[in-house]
Amino acid sequence: MDNTYLGLKTLEVSAFQQNCRIIYNLELCELLCIDPGSDAEFITATIKETFSSSKLSSAKIILTHAHIDHAGGIKDLIKCIEEEFSIKATLHYHKDCEAFKDSIELQAEMYGLSKFEYKNVPNADSLLEDETFFDYLGTNIKILLTPGHAPGHVSLFFKEGTIQDTPVVVGGDALFRQSIGRTDLPGGNHAQLLKSIRDKLFTLPDSTIVMCGHGPDTTIGHEKSFNPYLRS
Repeated sequence: MDNTYLGLKTLEVSAFQQNCRIIYNLELCELLCIDPGSDAEFITATIKETFSSSKLSSAKIILTHAHIDHAGGIKDLIKCIEEEFSIKATLHYHKDCEAFKDSIELQAEMYGLSKFEYKNVPNADSLLEDETFFDYLGTNIKILLTPGHAPGHVSLFFKEGTIQDTPVVVGGDALFRQSIGRTDLPGGNHAQLLKSIRDKLFTLPDSTIVMCGHGPDTTIGHEKSFNPYLRS
């Protein structure tokens, strides 16, 4: 990318205060949205503002996992992008997400939320695979399979100099600042989550910024030292 940093915006969306990430390359007019859990119109307005002086030519959506707070707004966002920019946003997730993608509206009813705001996930345009690279935005985004919080959960690793000087991993709900993702939901597995964090995330450089699905960012080094679930 010739040392051209990608732009990044974090939007807090849904009733669950989930961190939706918009990552973009203005030179290539390309956009990646990670985990649009809800509020599709708000996300679209932010995209429109971001690309106010250039034409959005390509949009892709990556789902870290198929829980309602991360996936409920995908269908509406695809529709909004097509109406606003006259392009079809493509959708990408791991195959193991398919077991839960058609249960979003049921999850909404269980939480007392509207199934018209949180909708089932469309079929993927392509499936993500562990330890492969997603080539987009002028860079290579490494896919890391990190299940345990949910089946098919992936984290996205951006090498140093892509978003900022240090490496960045968009980690969904696997790892939080001094905490970890819950494992008491269907498909959760506590031992598997700890293994995912240790085998995949803790092998990244200590300087790696972890962009969490909820709450503040952290770093791999901080969590190695202070996370009570992982210090041992």
